[in-house]
Amino acid sequence: MAKPLYRILSPDGFDIYQNKLYLKSEINDAYQKWSDGFKHQGYYSLLRTKIPLDKLKDYCIINKTRAKRYKSKEILKLDDLYELQDSFCSSGITFQYRLTAGELKWARHINGKYLIADFVFENIDENNILTFWDPEELKQVIEDDGMPPKAVMLSDDTALQKLFFWLSNN
Repeated sequence: MAKPLYRILSPDGFDIYQNKLYLKSEINDAYQKWSDGFKHQGYYSLLRTKIPLDKLKDYCIINKTRAKRYKSKEILKLDDLYELQDSFCSSGITFQYRLTAGELKWARHINGKYLIADFVFENIDENNILTFWDPEELKQVIEDDGMPPKAVMLSDDTALQKLFFWLSNN
């Protein structure tokens, strides 16, 4: 089941890391890593105000959000997925995709036989929304199943196969 995603905004209202979304369990570590960058100067500067580091978290905003979500028709009508490939593989920007009934049937058919099915079922919610979190994990799963850059037993005509091909072939 896909979990809620969160944005962490600095006191200035900007993402602490551009276009990065976090699981609830990742928020504290991400905030700590970001705030550690201000240890040397000892404060965070906001306009003409110096915010002490021990108070900085109180000025940050954590928003529950949604990743960009795609449907099969949107993916299939695109000639290429360079933009999505770049944002996911290079910048780690999370996105979601709604599986079709046929793609879900494929995943159930290969469940327990191929790692790609594990990937799908670990990252899907009750509405058949697959969240793509980690480009390296996807690439490794596709490679370990032995048919890179494609998922085994999935038609080349599906949007899901197109996503797997473009996102694991970087």
